[in-house]
Amino acid sequence: LEFASGGSLADYVHDSQYGLLEGEVKQFTRSVLLGLSYIHAEGYAHCDIKPANILLVDDEEGNRTAKISDFGLATKVSKRRTGRKRKKGNRGTLFYMAPESVMFGEYDSKVDIWALGCTVIEMFTKKPAWDFDFGQCTDLDDFDEFFDRIKNEEVEIPRGLSKDAQDFLAKCLIKNPGLRWTADMLLSHPFVSGLDKAPVDQEISEESAFSTIGSSEDDESSEDMDS
Repeated sequence: LEFASGGSLADYVHDSQYGLLEGEVKQFTRSVLLGLSYIHAEGYAHCDIKPANILLVDDEEGNRTAKISDFGLATKVSKRRTGRKRKKGNRGTLFYMAPESVMFGEYDSKVDIWALGCTVIEMFTKKPAWDFDFGQCTDLDDFDEFFDRIKNEEVEIPRGLSKDAQDFLAKCLIKNPGLRWTADMLLSHPFVSGLDKAPVDQEISEESAFSTIGSSEDDESSEDMDS
């Protein structure tokens, strides 16, 4: 396994004063999109994209690249239009779960795009996309309140971002997964497409950029919700 000398994106954001500068957000977002493009092309959905599962790797020249880790909840994507339906449990972390996962138990590549949008908001603001305190939850009814918000409310895109950043987030956070942009589409979005192609726009290889996908379609051992 590759050593991630920069630690996790979650730690990096937490250690920032108010969130990351747009240049860093662009660079890390493009890195993650390259990873998602590869994963999705291989027929998998990660199902748990979040800052804690994105590691920062420094090369010899000090350039930093964000790479996707922890494939414990990854699933083979069904060829059915509706995606893969889970008969029990939820897959992923609540703050980053897409509406179709919460409402219908559906998981395909589009859930990773929703989670990426939530992650980008967190990079910018140092706060989760949803303003909800799970520490105050004492019973299932409290969690139902959060589920209702995911179903019925829109994620608020932070003010003060560039127009490109706002539009990029809008494309990630479309509630209808059929209209949500794909990783390949987002790679051409102005928010990330204008970056200097070194070092983040490098050729993607299974050996250098990703951990081994450790979950198959029939893997039922990691269906429980990551709280």
